[in-house]
Amino acid sequence: MQIEDNLTLISTILENGDTIVIPSDGVWGLSCDARDVDAVRRINEGINNQKQCVKEVIVGDIPMLKKYVCDLHPRIETLLYYHERPIRVRCRQKLFKDEVHYMRIVKDQVSRILLSELGFPLYFVSFLKDDHKTHQPLQNIKIQDHSRINFIASQDNNIEYEANPLLRIAFDKEGMIKVLK
Repeated sequence: MQIEDNLTLISTILENGDTIVIPSDGVWGLSCDARDVDAVRRINEGINNQKQCVKEVIVGDIPMLKKYVCDLHPRIETLLYYHERPIRVRCRQKLFKDEVHYMRIVKDQVSRILLSELGFPLYFVSFLKDDHKTHQPLQNIKIQDHSRINFIASQDNNIEYEANPLLRIAFDKEGMIKVLK
């Protein structure tokens, strides 16, 4: 099912604490409402090897990011505003009791529309064990447990994604941006 045509259905699914499979910046993953602790826990329990999975919270824009992080340094905000590639930022979040997690502002239009319509961030676990491999079609990805999934977005084969890997950054105590990967 196309995301744009099913925004009400997706919103209802997520508000009920259920999960969806969507592409975000060309990478497919399992998602839920990041504010729902039980839904996040269920996703994490369903992952076989959590250390290999890329887990993050995705947001649609900088104002949404600022709403859910404890502090966002102006240098990182400027970088996020002007950088064209997706950047995964390591930061303390209000969602997980000030724990440090990755957050990413999505760049693809469909994900931006979805997050804007929802008005809340999504917890996103990539199906790729190595996030340097990007942009695989959904049919190449093996989903082990379909019972936890309530919506699977269809893939628009006409969409082309740039094959750039995500960039991970953090801000150190001296005020410098560190590139983590």
